[in-house]
Amino acid sequence: MNMSSSRPLGPGDRHARLLDALPAIAWSADAHTFRFKYINPAAEKILGYPASRWIDEPHFWSQHLHPEDRHIVRLCHNETLACRNHELVYRMIAADGRTVWIRDYINVYSVEGAPIELFGVMIDITREREAEAAWKESRENFRRMVALSPDCIGVHAGGEFVYVNKAFVELLGARNERQIVGRAVRSIVDPAYHPVVEERLARLSAGESVPYVRMKYRRMDGSLVDVEVAALPLRYDNRDAVQVIARDITDRVRAEEELQVREARLQLLASGTHEAIWEWVPSRNELWTNHVCKELIGPATDPDEFFETWLWRIHPEDRHKAWEVIEDLSHEDLPIWWLEYRLQQDDGSYRIILDRGHTAKARDGEQRVIGAMLDVTSLRNAERQRAAIEASAQQALEASERRYRELVEGVSEILYTLDAEGRILSLSRSFERSTGYRVEEWIGRPFAELFRTPSSPRAAGDGEGGPIREYELPARSGAVVTLEVSSQPRYIDGLPAGTMGMARDVTESRSIARKLEEAKRMSSLGQVAASLAHEFNNVLMGIQPFVEVIGRNPSGPRVPESLSHITRAIGRGKRAAQEILRFANPQAPQLSTIHVRTWLPTFLDDLAASLPASIALDSAIETGVALVRGDCQHLEQVVTNLVFNARDAIGVKGAIQVNVSCAEGGMVRISVYDDGPGISAGMLDRIFEPLFTTKRNGTGLGLAIARRLMERQGGALTAENLPAGGSAFHAYVPAVLEDAPEEEPAAAAVNPPVRHILLVEDDLSAGAGLTELLRSEGYETTWVRLAGDAREAARRVRPQVAIIDVNLPDGSGVDLVPLLRADQRDLPVVLSTGHVEIGHSDQPDGIVSLMKPYALEVLLEAISKATAVA
Repeated sequence: MNMSSSRPLGPGDRHARLLDALPAIAWSADAHTFRFKYINPAAEKILGYPASRWIDEPHFWSQHLHPEDRHIVRLCHNETLACRNHELVYRMIAADGRTVWIRDYINVYSVEGAPIELFGVMIDITREREAEAAWKESRENFRRMVALSPDCIGVHAGGEFVYVNKAFVELLGARNERQIVGRAVRSIVDPAYHPVVEERLARLSAGESVPYVRMKYRRMDGSLVDVEVAALPLRYDNRDAVQVIARDITDRVRAEEELQVREARLQLLASGTHEAIWEWVPSRNELWTNHVCKELIGPATDPDEFFETWLWRIHPEDRHKAWEVIEDLSHEDLPIWWLEYRLQQDDGSYRIILDRGHTAKARDGEQRVIGAMLDVTSLRNAERQRAAIEASAQQALEASERRYRELVEGVSEILYTLDAEGRILSLSRSFERSTGYRVEEWIGRPFAELFRTPSSPRAAGDGEGGPIREYELPARSGAVVTLEVSSQPRYIDGLPAGTMGMARDVTESRSIARKLEEAKRMSSLGQVAASLAHEFNNVLMGIQPFVEVIGRNPSGPRVPESLSHITRAIGRGKRAAQEILRFANPQAPQLSTIHVRTWLPTFLDDLAASLPASIALDSAIETGVALVRGDCQHLEQVVTNLVFNARDAIGVKGAIQVNVSCAEGGMVRISVYDDGPGISAGMLDRIFEPLFTTKRNGTGLGLAIARRLMERQGGALTAENLPAGGSAFHAYVPAVLEDAPEEEPAAAAVNPPVRHILLVEDDLSAGAGLTELLRSEGYETTWVRLAGDAREAARRVRPQVAIIDVNLPDGSGVDLVPLLRADQRDLPVVLSTGHVEIGHSDQPDGIVSLMKPYALEVLLEAISKATAVA
């Protein structure tokens, strides 16, 4: 490998030259495969192996470890998954057979909690004097790398800081590191978190790891800063020490606090939506109003416009009261106010408004002004009316009924009452706003005549109320209105007298929910497109360089190897396309009786060839399990997917166990166990979601397709973590109690000789390539690119088999088959497509389907199958 073309680790060429000049082995590797991506020239000087071997050989590092230190691989793997920087000491076998002791400092670069890349420095500590010198030099190099880290990194020993980087100095507001080195750890930690620090130090002393924890640091000026802190033990200057990694999360904490304030504000507004509520922040000149306030004052959001409109609408005789409040607010002399005035409406009339408010200050000292306006016109009118009709009980009763109706008519929900026979006695005017019908049209009519088709209960009501039901009503305009209705019995003098209830218009919320669902579907479509584009770009990149290799030297020795790479890339692309197609358009399972004891061992023997020698694949079948009912091809696809996932989870070395056992409900359980790291708790509930993947090159459809395949044949697929480590996937398939009668073996097929082939393919490259291959096999091939030319060509050459692309520019290849067979009865046909899988269960005789891309051997086999006769 040309080392000059490797990606540099540092931000510039000077950093790269510095790493190349190090006497220690500086390296970087992929965090998932542990394959080296960079190694400096010191590797060859220290161990004798050229740098190209470190990079080109996938398992170079683990294969050259001392046999007694092979456990280091698992330790490094676990620390990497936990995204923890770590230090390893082990022995390696040099090129001349020497045993060389290595101290390896490994930094894990992660993104959102997932390890991406490893950076490290290996130091030769074989001889004590050389080890001492190498340790001092490597410590200085390590400090330089740490000093460039954006994270705040410090080291303390014996309770005092012995090292801090530049980011740590800036975090604490110090002038330089000398102001911090030598200070006690407790001195920079807020006293409220001292117990947390002591507990974490105790755990580190016991050799336990500690996760990130939130706390507050005290800066040099005495102010507090919110931080997120992690720690790990290490050796520093030949003594035990603790490395601290801190991140400034002050902005995040402030955002969370602001969110809590806003949530509290929303709760306050939600509790009184019948009042006009507004909030003004003078320092930012920001104004917020609720919907009632917009209806009362107008939709203005500019504070100057809002207050000007409000002041202009106040009755001239009452305006001086408002001016006094404004004057006091401008001088911050009015912590609370309470006044009443007349406010003009759009129709010119005046409403009596009770205006209350107060000023408040946030934690940062910012002033906020909050006000609420309540329309008390009806209340004041009622008071005047009550004073006028005190002499007459009947008049008082009428006034009370008027006030009640005004209250009912003012709410947004529809209030109704029914008599004992279910006829409507009353409806609030909200009914007219929601449906367009007049209330008088429905008084006295049966409730069931309007609310016709209830859904099942959504949720039980509180107390004695009944369940909430959802109805869809045809409005006068022809639109459909969705109402949530709850009801409870109505009593008069303790006797049942009918029903009373409330209906809420949820049409808009349901519409919003549908739009959100549509947006979610569009987002999923975008993810599918991105995933497919990513996978096929990788496939094309796997083909491109080998095409250039062949083009530069068509008869060179690398041509067979290049063709092999191209073939594998095409197979990878085909598998990715089939995963997408199977998920979008799954085929119906072809159920049959499967002899598990014959099928599984044979299938696993073939599957074991795809696993590395370091991963063992074993199986066991429980006594009593013999037959299952399922789709053999689908079962093999599911088990293959689970075994390959287990292989990827294990990594370098481990074991996979496939067990078959009886399960409840007449099912057979096929379990795939591995001894890998298991599935994290946050992912266990999501691994079957479409498009969810933890693999860099995964489509995220494998497990989703596997679960769907099992469910379509009457089974299921589940996953769990094992108590002792590792994970297990369980596929359930129906058991067969009695063996089905054996079918008579079909008579051997006789393949008639084929000489003339009609090829209908619109793609220029595919058509030219297939024509050349078929002619090289001795077939006379006639190639046309349009469905309109195919019938004339068939009449001319009388082919013995037709190969037809399903998607043609001027029609469907499927529709072309009966036209060709009208001239040549029972003409054998091979249908090929790259768009969708063609179902095979209902294919007529003499028609075989192929998914693009396919090899020549597969095409010849399809031709043989299509032309076979009994």
